[in-house]
Amino acid sequence: MTSINGTNEAARLVCTGTVNGVQIMTDVTRIESAFPVFVTIGANAYSLAFPPGYPAIRPQFLGGSAVGIATQILAPGARASLLKMEADALVAAGAATYS
Repeated sequence: MTSINGTNEAARLVCTGTVNGVQIMTDVTRIESAFPVFVTIGANAYSLAFPPGYPAIRPQFLGGSAVGIATQILAPGARASLLKMEADALVAAGAATYS
């Protein structure tokens, strides 16, 4: 549950990608307050998904260091800038660490 203005709201989960065939379910209940954080992808690649309503361009692909939007897989060991909610889901799944 997420508390919004003193009321509880159930999590809104969307699949933002997969790691080794396992869906990464991200809570987008408070997407308006999302900000980027860095994670290091674990031993398995993170294959990005693009669910309706979720930002199609991840922070990783903005600015001069962008590897290109065509890259839809983050390789093992890659350092990536993702929205905090997506990073939290990856870390909770044991698929990444904060860096």
